[in-house]
Amino acid sequence: MTAVDPLSYITWCIFAAFVIAVIVLVCFSIYVSDTAFILAHPLKFLLELFVVSVVPAAVFAVLIVTRDADKSRIFVAIAVLAFKFAVLHILLQTSGYYKHLFDSKK
Repeated sequence: MTAVDPLSYITWCIFAAFVIAVIVLVCFSIYVSDTAFILAHPLKFLLELFVVSVVPAAVFAVLIVTRDADKSRIFVAIAVLAFKFAVLHILLQTSGYYKHLFDSKK
């Protein structure tokens, strides 16, 4: 019997949890389809989208630059991270999560 590498196991568990979370968010986004804020305030939403996607990616860029990482792939890494954060923000918005979280009529 071979031993399971714990780091590989944890990595696959995290990846599986991420994939499941994205699938659930996509299903909720399709079912709820909350686009009221996007349609009412398109400029605010685009500004939010920019801040939520680019700022965290910029933090990772600083980490990549200040460490001994391969600097030839910084742009690709930052673009992929910004895209992932942007998609997550859009899914959270359209799934109704933000409406539920910030609803002042509770």
